[in-house]
Amino acid sequence: MKRKPNNTRARMERAMRGLVRVNHVAVVDISTCERHVMVNLRTGRLIPPGEIGRAVCDVSHRWSLFIAALCAEPGGNRYMKFVLITTQSNYMAEHLTDLIEGYYQELAANCNAKHLLGPAWIAVPNDVEIEEAQAHQLFKALGAWAEPAAA
Repeated sequence: MKRKPNNTRARMERAMRGLVRVNHVAVVDISTCERHVMVNLRTGRLIPPGEIGRAVCDVSHRWSLFIAALCAEPGGNRYMKFVLITTQSNYMAEHLTDLIEGYYQELAANCNAKHLLGPAWIAVPNDVEIEEAQAHQLFKALGAWAEPAAA
């Protein structure tokens, strides 16, 4: 029997996907407070850029996306309309922007324009289920509904 040849690139991609999966990495973007960070989805702790950041950006992944339109009523009630998507094929992180923007435009069209604050999303480079309460808590912790500073 002939042995398969060593494929260094495939081996490195598997290792990077494993690193992302083990660390429960999620990329969070919130336009209302201009935050774009990586967090541990289970603990909510920030993940500093470095090897994990390269594993997210340099390898294509199958993504789980939680895309939300953040809203606030004049009385102070804060809410969001959202959609959950799992990509059917692998995408590089840089190619997710157009996909996310399209879904956000649909969400924004169904929101009260007077309540709409802006988009927020969570992208997980793995096939996971993101709960609404978990996303709401993460957005709140990162300051999604914080009042903007007076200019």
